[in-house]
Amino acid sequence: MAMITHGNHRERLKSSIFTATLFVSLAIWSTLSAQSMTAGKSARGDWATIRARISEWGDVHLFSDTTEALKGSNLVFNWDSDSDLLTSFNAWLREKGLTCIAYNEETWIVVAYADAERSLEAWNRRNKLLEAISAQPSDQVSATVIGAIQSGEAAKGQLTLTGIVRDEETGETIIGATIIPQQGGDPTVSDVDGTFTLQLPVGENRLTVQSIGMEEKEIPIVMAGEGELDVFLHRASLQLEEVVVSEKAADQNLRSLTMGIEQLNMKEIAKLPAFLGEFDVIKSLISLPGVSTAGEGVGGINVRGGNIDQNLIIQDDIIYFNPSHALGFFSLFHPDLVDDVKLFKGNIPAKYGGRLSSVLSTGMRTGSKEEWTIKAGLGIMSSKLALEGPLVNNKTSIILGGRISYINWILGLVNLPDVQDSRVSFSDFQGKLDHRLNNKSSIGLEGYQGSDYLRFANEARFNYGTRSLAAYYNTLIGNRANLNTKLIYGNYYSDLGDLKILNPSVFKTGIEYVKGRSELVFQKNQRATWVGGFEATRYQVNPGILGPDNDESVVVKEETPREQGIEGALYLETEQRFSDLFSFSAGLRFSGFILQGPKRVRNYAGPDQLYDEATDTTSYAKGATVASYFGLEPRVSMNYRMNETSSLKLGATRTYQYLSLISNTVAATPVDFWKLADSYLKPQRADGISLGYYRNFKNNEWETSAEVYYKVLQNVPEYRDFPDLLGNEFLETELVPAEGQNYGLELSIKKNLGLLTGRLSYTYSRAIRRVNTGIPELDVNRGGWYPSYFDKPHDITTLLNFNIMQRLSLNVSFTYSSGRPITAPTGKYTDWHVVSVPIYSDRNQYRIPDYYRMDVSANLFPGYRKDRRLKSSWSLSVYNLLGRKNAYSIYFRQKPFQSLSTYRLAVLGSIFPSITYNLEW
Repeated sequence: MAMITHGNHRERLKSSIFTATLFVSLAIWSTLSAQSMTAGKSARGDWATIRARISEWGDVHLFSDTTEALKGSNLVFNWDSDSDLLTSFNAWLREKGLTCIAYNEETWIVVAYADAERSLEAWNRRNKLLEAISAQPSDQVSATVIGAIQSGEAAKGQLTLTGIVRDEETGETIIGATIIPQQGGDPTVSDVDGTFTLQLPVGENRLTVQSIGMEEKEIPIVMAGEGELDVFLHRASLQLEEVVVSEKAADQNLRSLTMGIEQLNMKEIAKLPAFLGEFDVIKSLISLPGVSTAGEGVGGINVRGGNIDQNLIIQDDIIYFNPSHALGFFSLFHPDLVDDVKLFKGNIPAKYGGRLSSVLSTGMRTGSKEEWTIKAGLGIMSSKLALEGPLVNNKTSIILGGRISYINWILGLVNLPDVQDSRVSFSDFQGKLDHRLNNKSSIGLEGYQGSDYLRFANEARFNYGTRSLAAYYNTLIGNRANLNTKLIYGNYYSDLGDLKILNPSVFKTGIEYVKGRSELVFQKNQRATWVGGFEATRYQVNPGILGPDNDESVVVKEETPREQGIEGALYLETEQRFSDLFSFSAGLRFSGFILQGPKRVRNYAGPDQLYDEATDTTSYAKGATVASYFGLEPRVSMNYRMNETSSLKLGATRTYQYLSLISNTVAATPVDFWKLADSYLKPQRADGISLGYYRNFKNNEWETSAEVYYKVLQNVPEYRDFPDLLGNEFLETELVPAEGQNYGLELSIKKNLGLLTGRLSYTYSRAIRRVNTGIPELDVNRGGWYPSYFDKPHDITTLLNFNIMQRLSLNVSFTYSSGRPITAPTGKYTDWHVVSVPIYSDRNQYRIPDYYRMDVSANLFPGYRKDRRLKSSWSLSVYNLLGRKNAYSIYFRQKPFQSLSTYRLAVLGSIFPSITYNLEW
């Protein structure tokens, strides 16, 4: 494209009459001049020569390179001076497939003839952008220009803007910040990396950026092309009037597609009454509808009636097989290092798999790349420390955290000799190193190590631990795609020792894995997102080694061979928002599992003789395929926005689970170990459907919801009566496949704003099982339905927060739930009038007493003075305010020549006050 400028310039005749005697000469000169004008002007040569000549005739000069059509050195342009220069120039250009547009009185644009209309439109857009940039009033904030403005063209239509939202003080990325375009378009929320993507029109725009605890920011921009914009937010200071800023849209519960998702931030968790002064990620989930636990002193959670092992618990894709410290009283997540908490208990996204009930996904914070910060907490039971800061400013950061417990002094105050002789302790350490390669890419390392030790008097000891290490690479591809790749190693071990004086023994078990995954997120526009990826995990499981605990013990070592297996998956999912009223999500996950040798597999005569003597044994070499399973896992969810205050959601999910937790609940201290699917233990499968209605009131101040769900399970491992599990290489003789049904109703009402906030939830949940193999000796309860071990029909949870002032809050929580099922003796018979033998009921036909507990706490949060470097806070809590002796279990014991006795075990039967002092500088 060429651009020239034209100004009116006319030749003026200058002549002088020297003498009257030269009249004839003057007449001749005038005649020759007239002939020259009639003949016109001619320019020959290359374009530069022609341009120079035209410049003489019309004050024209070239601003940019010419097109291929004007290349060459033999160009000829003739202009009849009696005609218009533009008309003649256009006639000459037309022969070469070009034309000349009169943009205004002083500017002509040389373009291809076919592109004349489009090019003029592009030039007009460019001119408007330049005017928008240069014509801003001096008293306004200058607009940021996104993209480059080309000399002859400007972008049109919708443009993609990407960026990262950061804390201006620490440089840390902000999750859940809301970016709202004021000139139209859908708002968006920053993801787990703080990144966001918007589709904006060409020209002037204005963005509003909001995040909880941060000052709202207005950003004027001019979209000239696609590009990037990093947003830095100030921390909010105290205001006389309440200003509510949320990290998610106020009506996010109505907009979101996924059903049964609960998202908590650490500020919300910090307001919950905490056991022994430390707020806890796992314990905070119990306040949510559909989430429960078997009782105090039990690690893990039960979601919608599912087993403990049916929950996938991850932090940045690192798997944790035991997420608890001190037998469930603390979680392994350091509260000052956790970034966000999401619990998927209904529809599980296609990116997750391997579990039937739920996914608990947490993320570790990335350390600040701007300044160093130290946080410390001193409590009566444990202390914690966190450190973060830049190793290289704006490039490399590190965050480290550790905790240590000193609970034993409390045990010494209990007036029970066995308790005074017991010991409990735990410690953990974790950290993350992050390096920013450029504005689009980063790499890093993340690690964790934790250990627990418990000794009950001189009877038993229990120690376990977790180690993990992960490396990751994140990069932005173009402006719309994000690639995340990770390689992870993890190891969980558990040792249970019997400390009896004669022949003490120890049972060791564990699971080790290596995992690789890569995921690509592509946001086509604000209404369409695609997520695809793959993952592969290699497991090595130690089902158990039973051996002597010291050199004097004569216990014979029994070792169950290790198991090896590979689990893999490919997945693709899309989220489409067809309109403001209807959105749709569909995903497909293809998963598989291969059990590898070495392994011995027994062969039996037939299904009806499965647990009789084996006919022979097949041995598989190392690396050989013993058993393999594959399955498709579709995921679908829909959201219909009925109006501005209500929505209706529907979802369906299929999931497979290829490893199971085998629990010997008969023992005084339960012994758990993991077991891979094999030739007889088939993968578990669940098909679930859920329906929910959501309604907000008073401008989203109140949120209400009602969800119903129904799930069908297959191949859930159940136990034969009085199973022999420890050290048993052939567990198919003790396990039987069960089918199951989980169904229920969840009601919730939540108040988000005001001096009083909180939640009231009620859950009706049933989880029933049936073992009907057709073999009477194997069937449970004669093949009929019975409650599962975690069936708790009624659950009520209340949480109230009294926000007395910005820094002070009082919190009260109350929990009630039905007692879980047990199997109890209903009679006895006497053998030879000497030995009394109990007669037990059908499985799980009785229940322990109902559970209820009230906790209270007061939190004094840090001040908000920016010039104050040292900040402190206090947390005072009372756990089990009513002193309720809730039963963990009811068990039965019979001493020689005595009747059967019933015992009620209450792990925490007293009031537990605590106080914690936190420092930050």
